[in-house]
Amino acid sequence: MNPMERTPADVPVPATVVVPLANPDTAPGLLRLAAAVTRERGRVLGLSILLEDKGRDAEHERMERLEKACAAASNMRPDVEVDLVVARAATVTRGVLDTVAEEGADAVVLGIGRVTDETGLGEITTSILDAAPCDVLLYRTGQTTPLRKSKRVVAAVSPHDRDRRTAHLALLVAGALGVETRAVTVVDYEHTIAQASVRLGQQLDGLPGGDDCDRRLVHGNQPAQALLRQAADTELLVLGSARTKGQVHEETIRTVLDGFDGPLLINAPHARDRGVFDGRFRRIRPRLTEPEQDELVWQAERLAKTSPDYLVLSLVSALIASLGLLLNSTAVIIGAMLVAPLMTPLVALGVGVTAGRVGIARQSLATVLNGTGMILVASFVLGLLIQPDAPTSEMTSRSAPTLLDAGIALASGIAGGYATARRDIPAALAGVAIAAALVPPLCVVGLAAGIGQAQLALGALLLFTTNIVCIAAVSCLVFAWLGLRIQRHRRVESRSGWAVGMIAAVAGLLVAIVVLNADQTGFDRRRIISSIEETIPGISVQQVETSGISPVEVTATVTADSDPTPADATVIEGAVAEAIGSPVDLRLIVLPVVTPDGE
Repeated sequence: MNPMERTPADVPVPATVVVPLANPDTAPGLLRLAAAVTRERGRVLGLSILLEDKGRDAEHERMERLEKACAAASNMRPDVEVDLVVARAATVTRGVLDTVAEEGADAVVLGIGRVTDETGLGEITTSILDAAPCDVLLYRTGQTTPLRKSKRVVAAVSPHDRDRRTAHLALLVAGALGVETRAVTVVDYEHTIAQASVRLGQQLDGLPGGDDCDRRLVHGNQPAQALLRQAADTELLVLGSARTKGQVHEETIRTVLDGFDGPLLINAPHARDRGVFDGRFRRIRPRLTEPEQDELVWQAERLAKTSPDYLVLSLVSALIASLGLLLNSTAVIIGAMLVAPLMTPLVALGVGVTAGRVGIARQSLATVLNGTGMILVASFVLGLLIQPDAPTSEMTSRSAPTLLDAGIALASGIAGGYATARRDIPAALAGVAIAAALVPPLCVVGLAAGIGQAQLALGALLLFTTNIVCIAAVSCLVFAWLGLRIQRHRRVESRSGWAVGMIAAVAGLLVAIVVLNADQTGFDRRRIISSIEETIPGISVQQVETSGISPVEVTATVTADSDPTPADATVIEGAVAEAIGSPVDLRLIVLPVVTPDGE
């Protein structure tokens, strides 16, 4: 009987399995194992990681052997597609996790050796167990018996739900190898053999081949020792294990790893049930491994410092942006964004707060303030020296925050946090977006203060403050979403929580101010339209644009039964000023109205 037939719905069979391949000698066993547990018309992807600091010259012979291993696995299961793929990555762990996410894999088969670290698994395996959003199968070949020469498959079956899946995996592998399966349940002395027999029958019920497998019930208060007595070194031993924070926790597993010399397969299923939505969603959530988290924190420590380069670039970007604002040149302002360095301490602040590193957060905040002060002083001095006749439209457009500005800041914060955490993405691209949300309004503050435009300066300061807090807050959320955790310092956890709460509260307050300001702006426009249409009969307002603070520049596009005179415009200007309670500089644009003859 085909072991894939009539598989119960509660025991899913992987459709896509990723198999990282490093050693051509162990690749055949790993690929055969992956092909055995993959559903019909599924895919097995043999994955070769090409590290960024290594070339391809030495890989040619190894790749040829890996391709032959893939072909052999495909011959064993013609109904399964077995391919060799190559991925370039900074680390092996990141290459595996990115491939799992991109391919939507349901399982990863990892080869493990005899490791002497505290986990017994090795750093790469531990990191993948911690971050992989799918099931993980750990396979260790026997000292003298490879997978293909296993004489029997022995499955350790307990009442845990995951061991029903473990039993199913054992039956699939046994079917592929053409050997019998033995299901073993270790019974402690608090339960009877009859009770254990019922539980074992429930675990095997409905599984293809479950009725034909050999069932063994053995007494023992030490499950590992009891299992080792039931499995010979020439038999494949299959066990199930929970996994948390990159480790398999059962003492039984640890004992078997140390004491069993035959081939060993450990089923470490993913903790959550995954639906269609979750399977698609996890493709855009590349969780950070612990080594990547440590590297991110180390990088934040470096970026948090106020360096001479940071101060020089802040000064240069302030000069370019300020001159662009005074020249009313969008192109020059964009040029300033390319050299502005404000992203680095802001992102470091997000890392410090999220990871609970108060020192990094404090130093990052000081660096942000130093750069802000440098930009303010430079733009203020330029404003004093040049003294323009009036604020340009590029300046007045940044006189007050709107919901669109807040949206730009939030998107910039997402880009900055994500690009910093992901080494493959150039962080400079996100830096331009962040600088665009911060440097121009900050320069407007300095320029407006230098030419005595207090209201314009206050409006631009509110815009800058809203943007910078939104960027910091959303970068914290991005790092938390990517899996950055409190960095193993329990004493800072509560302070980190307070910091996140404070940033969220300030961001919420500023967004509320922006919403109220946007609502007030809409209310002012409605009053402008009403005052124009009520002052001069026969006028219909088509569009109103406002800018500036005092005076408010109002451009109204209207249609009229007869063209308004300059005297009418003066009357309208006075009515609008009275309606909104502020001096107004009015400009009327009258559209011609043409009708067909006879109408």
